[in-house]
Amino acid sequence: MAPLLKNALSDLEEVPMVQQLVSTCGRVFREMREYSEEDIQEVKALLDNLSAADVGLGERGEQQPQIEFVDVIDAPTFTIGIFLLPKGQALPIHDHPGMTVLSKVLYGSLLVSRFDKEDYSRSTSPEDYSTPFPVKVLSYREVVDGDKGSMVLLPREKGNLHEFIANSDCAVIDILAPPYDFAGGRPCNYYKLVSEGGEDVGAVGPSQVI
Repeated sequence: MAPLLKNALSDLEEVPMVQQLVSTCGRVFREMREYSEEDIQEVKALLDNLSAADVGLGERGEQQPQIEFVDVIDAPTFTIGIFLLPKGQALPIHDHPGMTVLSKVLYGSLLVSRFDKEDYSRSTSPEDYSTPFPVKVLSYREVVDGDKGSMVLLPREKGNLHEFIANSDCAVIDILAPPYDFAGGRPCNYYKLVSEGGEDVGAVGPSQVI
């Protein structure tokens, strides 16, 4: 994966749609806990209608060759960030232990693969994934653009492991609740698909851990 560059858009938190999104997330994600799809409907409704212009991106022109990351807000119970991915760059398969995540393509398109562990009762410790484990393949390199609306993954379903590959230059906004926390049992583990067994089961093995 290409290195991430911190890229601050000026006064992003002053943009009205961003202010509304941050305020709504602050009200909905008040606690350090798992959230259901029903809990997050207000946030999802806002994200479904969000555009690149709403967050101050507008026309980007020539995109940088590396993945860039815009840190919108890093609150104790949720985070909001924007990834800018040049065509062909990827966020490899990674998980979101105990987390609810909403993602929305703001411009361009992605190839999205989504997986669920067959057994979510296993520990999230990286040491427990020294060998491949089975997953259900929910989608494999599905083309997703801004017209699709927001994507939702839950702690134990809807593709808690996913992969993003830029099908064109694109931007993706992510909301994570609660945020990653290695010490708190929510590390970001990266994996690779090592085999396919039938129509809906593969094996995912550890690639790297950050």
